[in-house]
Amino acid sequence: MEPPSAHLASLAKNEELQPWGSQGCPALCPERRGGAEDIGSGAQEKARTQWDHPLQFIFTCISYAVGLGNVWRFPYLCQMYGGGSFLIPYFIMLIVEGMPLLYLELAVGQRMRQGSIGAWRTISPYLGGVGMASMMVSFFLSLYYNVVNTWGFWYLFHSFQDPLPWSVCPLNGNRTGYEEECEKASSTQYFWYRKTLNISPSIQDSGAVQWEPALCLILAWMMMYLFTLRNTETVGKAVQGTGLAFIVYTEAIKNMEVSQLWSVLYFFMLLMLGVGSMLGNTVGILTPLTDSEVISSHLPKEAISGLLCLVNCAVGLLFTMEAGSYWFDIFNDYAATLSLLLIVLVETLAVCYVYGLRVSPLLIVGLFLFYLSDYILSGTLQYQAWDATQGRLVTKDYPTYALAVIGLLVASSTMCIPLVALGTFVIRRLRKGGRASVA
Repeated sequence: MEPPSAHLASLAKNEELQPWGSQGCPALCPERRGGAEDIGSGAQEKARTQWDHPLQFIFTCISYAVGLGNVWRFPYLCQMYGGGSFLIPYFIMLIVEGMPLLYLELAVGQRMRQGSIGAWRTISPYLGGVGMASMMVSFFLSLYYNVVNTWGFWYLFHSFQDPLPWSVCPLNGNRTGYEEECEKASSTQYFWYRKTLNISPSIQDSGAVQWEPALCLILAWMMMYLFTLRNTETVGKAVQGTGLAFIVYTEAIKNMEVSQLWSVLYFFMLLMLGVGSMLGNTVGILTPLTDSEVISSHLPKEAISGLLCLVNCAVGLLFTMEAGSYWFDIFNDYAATLSLLLIVLVETLAVCYVYGLRVSPLLIVGLFLFYLSDYILSGTLQYQAWDATQGRLVTKDYPTYALAVIGLLVASSTMCIPLVALGTFVIRRLRKGGRASVA
């Protein structure tokens, strides 16, 4: 992230300010945290793009925060956990956890003026794994999040048809009636599960890559690449969940007057929300990569961005297979939740310990233990599979290899924290031992 406003930008320039408590600037100043060998070379001091106006930063933050989750996840959670009463714990957590953690990460990034890895290494050389874990989570999120933009493109292109293709069931092969699967489900469900996903009956039946969604995925990543080339100033100007966005809402749209117009507007809005969320995730990966002197000295930013988008697009083809929706659900459910809770817990403990802030992390610890126990007590993890013969979703157990992937998704990010800390400790001990033997 780049300097957001006059206040936070000043944290990166004015060393007299003490926003971190009693220890303030002396702990923040790089020379007090171990010198150049801990922070890295002068690559972090290179000039960064500036915001044209503080409002650009505000709108960028809003664009990143108000994303696709507000369309599919939040309404579903409200309905599942008590409707309007869900807003009470939501606003409590927003005030006591969400906003403080948001400010903490923004302030750290702006004060250090580095990407996630460099910023946390500046605080302590043992915390580089925190930034690496954050980058891994952003990578996983970007892998599957752009698939929603893929589906958004698919529906947007079909929104110009009259009637809307999901408003009526297609005729069967003999043209004597409607498709049996569509009659048992509904026209919107049929278009989603059969025409859009061409979904397989289980995660074990991988099926083939669907070429039309694959082309939409390539288009989505080409768009993302073009946005990343424009730097941050352009950013400031730009199943249960998926079922809500692509079944429930489309069911309502087909019953409206001038349904094509409302459909185009809705899916264009969905794409804009997706772009805002994706840009935040992509920049979260690109900034540490371009900050690295080892990488940036060999490749320009355009090449790094292109390679990142190419790798993401290639891996993302997994989600365009017939079983791709099931893998999408795995990434959506397990790639970030537990990992992010552990990351913000370590961040809070680190800032409290290094800068002497009197903040209690007990609420985050409680949330982490709650999620962990919930996963353990739930037994075998399950997923919702589409049964074409019944025209509805049925519950199935994940196979062993899917459970292994879930474990890898969680471990690959969270294990960065202890492994990097251990590696830093060993390297520093070896350096000290070498200097002692020379002396």
